[in-house]
Amino acid sequence: MTSSFQDNIDVKNTMLLRAEKHWTAGHMKPTPLAWSDGDGSVVGCAIESVDLLIWTDSLGLPKWLALVIDEIASGLTSRDVAPQEACKAGLELLKAIPVGVDLGQAGSKFIISLLADVDERLVQLEQDKVLGQIYRALVELHHGVIGGDQPDATQWRAMRKSAVELTNNLPEGSEVAALAGVVEAAMWDARTSPSVGVDTLRQFSRARSIRAVVEFGWTEADEAHTKMRLDDMFKRFLKDNPENKRTVFDHYADEFPEEEARLRRRIAIERDARCIGAELGRIALSNVLGAASKKQ
Repeated sequence: MTSSFQDNIDVKNTMLLRAEKHWTAGHMKPTPLAWSDGDGSVVGCAIESVDLLIWTDSLGLPKWLALVIDEIASGLTSRDVAPQEACKAGLELLKAIPVGVDLGQAGSKFIISLLADVDERLVQLEQDKVLGQIYRALVELHHGVIGGDQPDATQWRAMRKSAVELTNNLPEGSEVAALAGVVEAAMWDARTSPSVGVDTLRQFSRARSIRAVVEFGWTEADEAHTKMRLDDMFKRFLKDNPENKRTVFDHYADEFPEEEARLRRRIAIERDARCIGAELGRIALSNVLGAASKKQ
């Protein structure tokens, strides 16, 4: 059993002071795990390194948690969220980590929180029973982890095989395929797979982006038409004219302003949906950490 912050509030406070110093100085960036020349991600600044053995051995914290915190801060950055504010959200998550708690089961709790949103959407889409069955079996496996079970690696592997086979038969780029991708990404034990939390969150945000774009009215035909337009702009204006400082979007706006404006709206909607995915991840993680704190 690992105890967060080695069951020592001073260890946590030292880490927070270090992170807050970098945030105040503007050295903290909303990126995946990073540390270089005094600048870094939220967790990178907290440990002043990208070596997560420092996170696990010195702080007594699971690797999945570090990767998820940085992913949330990175995902929150959009046209409406300044980088420093996104990093501040990551700092608040660091502060929310309780002292003296075994967070070994918290990864499964976080994943189940994200999967609940997926389940709700599958019901709305009246999606196929096979995916629903795989989803329910996955949730049961994670609940087993929370209850103290030690699922065998073969159980996870068999379930992943079923999910991959299903995903491969779904329409590429569809919302249903993206939701299946969330389920597929979640088919690991966070205690042994550091990346399962961040992979699940990324797929979760991607599924929300695809949903938002579809609801906006963007179709495969729109995608193909826009690609054709942009390829044409490149060939006509940029391919043989390296001195041209304008982009394909600039030329697109000149010739087809309404189409270009609609494309920009589509890009903004996709970006904002990813931000919403990160925010939902932040809420889910805050709730998991808060519940762990109350059990102290």
